[in-house]
Amino acid sequence: MNGLNNTVGRLLGVGLIAGACGGAAFAQGANNDELLSQEEVASMLRASGDAFFTLNDRGTYVSEYDDDRGKRLGPQGKWQFGPNEFLIEPVATPTIGELFARAYQMTGEQVYLDRAIETARVLAWIQNNRGGWHRQDTLKNYDPNWEYPRRPLGRMVLDDDVTQGSLSFLMKLDQAYSASWLTESITLGLNGMLTAQHSSGGWPQEWPTHPQRPYSAFMTFNDGTINDCIRVMLEAYDQYRDTRYMDAAVRAADYILSVQLSEPHPGWAQQYDLQGRPAQARTHEPPAICSSVTGRNIETLIEIAVRTGDERYLLPIPAAERWLRRVNIGNNIWARFYELGTNRAIYVGSNGRIYYRLEDIPKKYQMNYNWQGRLGIPRALETAREVQRLGLRRYSREVNAGLSDHRRNSTMRRLDRVIRESWDVRCDLGFWRMNNGRIASRYFNNRFDQMLRYLELTGPITPDPEVADSPDSKPQQSEERILQRASTIQVIRR
Repeated sequence: MNGLNNTVGRLLGVGLIAGACGGAAFAQGANNDELLSQEEVASMLRASGDAFFTLNDRGTYVSEYDDDRGKRLGPQGKWQFGPNEFLIEPVATPTIGELFARAYQMTGEQVYLDRAIETARVLAWIQNNRGGWHRQDTLKNYDPNWEYPRRPLGRMVLDDDVTQGSLSFLMKLDQAYSASWLTESITLGLNGMLTAQHSSGGWPQEWPTHPQRPYSAFMTFNDGTINDCIRVMLEAYDQYRDTRYMDAAVRAADYILSVQLSEPHPGWAQQYDLQGRPAQARTHEPPAICSSVTGRNIETLIEIAVRTGDERYLLPIPAAERWLRRVNIGNNIWARFYELGTNRAIYVGSNGRIYYRLEDIPKKYQMNYNWQGRLGIPRALETAREVQRLGLRRYSREVNAGLSDHRRNSTMRRLDRVIRESWDVRCDLGFWRMNNGRIASRYFNNRFDQMLRYLELTGPITPDPEVADSPDSKPQQSEERILQRASTIQVIRR
């Protein structure tokens, strides 16, 4: 947390932190009938980004920070990271790097580009020979002074958006910054994903298979694995116009069609064996119909139908939609798993025993898995209804046309309210904290993303002259500054 005091002092100086709930005066000072201006939101963005960046370790991040005890923690505080270790799951390093890349695209402020490049260099330098990344890594494997990355042996982890999220970030940065190492990393990763795609069209959880986890070879929808692979292929096609990526996305969509289950439960399972049958993964992940997977697959099929104009991808959706409505357990709540054959909601103990009520699972296991909830399903059902109402052609036109003025204005007003409310609950150091006092990366990600989406709706931003004229605002010096900073940190840590 080097530099935190200096950053806080500067933010106090410009009036963006003022006491225990720092932003109250700033956020509430505006006329409630007026929307926040670009300048106000850009200032909020800068203040929150500057505060959170003090937590980075050479451009890397973890899930949670317990600054009172000096601990860096994994998701839900389940484990502690040692020195030099960092997380490559979505809430951490790639996601935060991509947020800074987006901030640069929106504001033109060089500091955001520098931060994104610093993170990207680490990811490119520790990327393994398969073109992928593991869930976490260590900066012991990274020397910014290496002329070229040294590709360690490893696997491509596709679970939890690890490799996909890293590539999405690097491709986003590639829109604003050009470097041979960046191009090589993106190419290696995309080629690796094409190679990892199974002949059926699906993707496994890991490639090659993890020797201690044979289920990692199964075609996996759990945690959005295949859906995220399709997303990256579409992003790559949009950016580079290489038809291999669109072809891969379409083959994966065809795989989704091929493994939909039949009545009485025409949804999808979390994972399938190589014969296309629902399969067991971890002890608590039985062969079963999965509501959250079904919702995500509905959205993915609609996306592919819009991209291709092929209504064949819409055909499975009505039956899946009806099934989701049938198995709702009340108040827009779904169980994650439903038993094959009976459609009963099921929950699983640590020993693999099936229970039919959540409260029957030992309490310590009830909170360790997302057993039931909204699970993103209402959004999927709403989208499916809209496609059915409009028809594919009209729905596609409206999607491609972007937001109407009415939708744009209502979205801006909603974001304005959310941004003001969240700004009022920051702590005195400019962070958003959980109830237990820890600083959570996901809180920063959500708030920073809301501010970026607001700015994206307001149109192009004229860079702040004071920021643009600063000594560090020359793009060609970005990597030089980053290398100098990284080398200095290495010397200090030795």
